[in-house]
Amino acid sequence: MTIYISEELLSFSKNTQLILSTHSSRLIRNVLKSNADSSIFHVFADRQYTNIKKMNTIEDKKEKYRITEKEANYYFSKFILFVEGESELQLFQNEILLKLFPDLRNIDIAPGCSNDVILNLSLPTKRNTNIPYVLLLDLDKIIAHNKMTNKFSIRHRIKINPLSSENDKLHEREKFFYGSKRFRTYNNRKRINAIVNECKFHFDKNWFYINDDLFFELKEVIHEYSLEYNVFTLDTTIEGVIINIENYSIFYEWLMQWEDKTSKRGLIQEILNVDFIEEIYLPFYKLTILRLLFKGKYDNLNNIVNVKDETTDKYDIDEYAKNIYAKIADIGPSKKTNGWIDDFLDYFYKNYIKDLKTRDEKKKTFRKYFPELYSILKKITNYAFY
Repeated sequence: MTIYISEELLSFSKNTQLILSTHSSRLIRNVLKSNADSSIFHVFADRQYTNIKKMNTIEDKKEKYRITEKEANYYFSKFILFVEGESELQLFQNEILLKLFPDLRNIDIAPGCSNDVILNLSLPTKRNTNIPYVLLLDLDKIIAHNKMTNKFSIRHRIKINPLSSENDKLHEREKFFYGSKRFRTYNNRKRINAIVNECKFHFDKNWFYINDDLFFELKEVIHEYSLEYNVFTLDTTIEGVIINIENYSIFYEWLMQWEDKTSKRGLIQEILNVDFIEEIYLPFYKLTILRLLFKGKYDNLNNIVNVKDETTDKYDIDEYAKNIYAKIADIGPSKKTNGWIDDFLDYFYKNYIKDLKTRDEKKKTFRKYFPELYSILKKITNYAFY
């Protein structure tokens, strides 16, 4: 019905100027998709004052015809969390997280932030709205590791990467900042560039984990810099957020009883319980293997080595490592969207949180075993509501 009403209104507005106030995402979509001479204004409260901003029009026809009610609905959001894919969407809509962090219910989760068309339609800075937002990005969207040089490089072709040369206009402005803002932007970017241009990082040749303070500093400085541009960078990927050094043993407990992998239980036990890894590195080995089983990545941000690939020799990995990777291939990495995230969080809640008396106790325990995820949740809820 709305489409017919909007057509009538747009037709009528050719001769008469109309002003409409609406919360209808369908009406907004229809206006944006039309060729009518119209303007949309975003009205919002700021420090007890009403403000109005004129939204940018959509000039690109390809983008105009791609807009749906879903994108139009983001113009009414209190806060938008832009994520990359279905795993993140599944995670931030999980009922356990919503119990612990009820503010999440007031946040819109927008998947597909690596898609330029979707971002151009929805991103507040593109549409000129005053809606707070954060883009959640895997670290491999920011930097890439070169096995031959043992160096990292900036991913310049990715526009949403705040370090990319695509954003040189923003970089020029940083020279004129002062105080703490200059340190968090201009100085941090100089530090990042110095590290990636000059420093080599030597990962374990078989499992590609690393214990290097400079590497940790690089990730932290990138994280701090990116937050200045509403980008929250992960240590690795979303799988690394869920399966981490603090909870990998709990994840293994859950995995051994998970129905989806029951038939492969013996092989998984064999892969994880090995005697050729030094005891000090065994936790990092187990963590890496568990992440790879669920389509996560190494610490160097690369995908799992394919031992069937003819170019595998370039990795110079040992035969016993190749044998492990062959077994992982036999098990087959878990699909990203087969429900494992919800199942694991449900297991964790029932066995480690449910019987705690207060929400503060529950959140404290959650923070202990999911430190990066807790940091993300605190950051986005603080951005959104405080």
